[in-house]
Amino acid sequence: MWVAGIDPGKKGYMALIDDKDEVHLHPLPYVDNELDPNLFLAMIAPADHVFIERPIGKINSGVWTRFSDFGGMKTLAKISKKVVTLMPKVWKSHYKLDSDKQKSIDKAKELYPKVNLFRSKRCRKEDDNMAEAILIAKYGKDICLTKE
Repeated sequence: MWVAGIDPGKKGYMALIDDKDEVHLHPLPYVDNELDPNLFLAMIAPADHVFIERPIGKINSGVWTRFSDFGGMKTLAKISKKVVTLMPKVWKSHYKLDSDKQKSIDKAKELYPKVNLFRSKRCRKEDDNMAEAILIAKYGKDICLTKE
């Protein structure tokens, strides 16, 4: 069974965990600052279940685009997949994480030490969006799907 974990946003990522527990990472497909629905559907096609982090917004925080993208992703994924939305505190508390992004990176590397968390060869800092997409997918696969 393949599972997708999505950390939404303009720099967001999707992690697919396959039936061999291997991770496949993909940046969310934005074209001209808009989520491309066809590319998004093609990306989630291998997944049997999709877990999407629900963005938390604060007044004047500039995350309204994330909310519309989140709604679009959720709607598109529901067309052909089982979709679960997760509040950040739900999956983060399972891994004993807080808002420190480096802790998310460290946990993802602990679970999947061979995964490359650099956006490109020139990057010097590992990407927390990639790490959190992995952790969302892993949480969904290990916790939510074992309850079914």
